[in-house]
Amino acid sequence: MSEIGLLARLKRARIVQVLVVYLGASWAILQVAETLQESLSLPAWVMPVAILLLLIG
Repeated sequence: MSEIGLLARLKRARIVQVLVVYLGASWAILQVAETLQESLSLPAWVMPVAILLLLIG
C-alpha cells in the first residue's frame, strides 16, 4: 500500500481526529490527577498508574 493511500484511509476513518481528542482528554485527566495528588497528598504511585491506564486506553 502506498503512503498516500494509507494517509487517505486514516483521514477517511477519522483516526487522526480521534487520536487528537484522546490526547487532549488524556492531558486534561493527567492535569487533574496531578492537582489532586498534590492537594490530597496522594501517594507517589498515583501518577504512574494514571499514565499507565491512559496508555492502555
